[in-house]
Amino acid sequence: MFFGRVAAQLLAFAAIAGVFSEIPIVSEWAFWFMLAAYLLWLAVTHTHDTRPVRWWLMVTLLLTIGAVVGVFVYIPILSAYAFWIMAACYVIIVASTDMVRH
Repeated sequence: MFFGRVAAQLLAFAAIAGVFSEIPIVSEWAFWFMLAAYLLWLAVTHTHDTRPVRWWLMVTLLLTIGAVVGVFVYIPILSAYAFWIMAACYVIIVASTDMVRH
């Protein structure tokens, strides 16, 4: 489980670095790197929210779906800021994760 967290962090850092500098493959695929980091983080961690409905997870899933649709179909705000919406989703899901290893 620890390896998955490290891999997700490396994917997210590479995506952000690819946005701010020209890295041959990463700059062109930065959105998909961030999406992969988000999905990998979801797969390997558990949220510490014990309520039946996890609101942060629901918000990030809706924003993620909107961002992915915004990549393929032009939606005025979502299409322009799809990468940053994914980055915000990643930050929210990382912040709502239980960091204590059992």
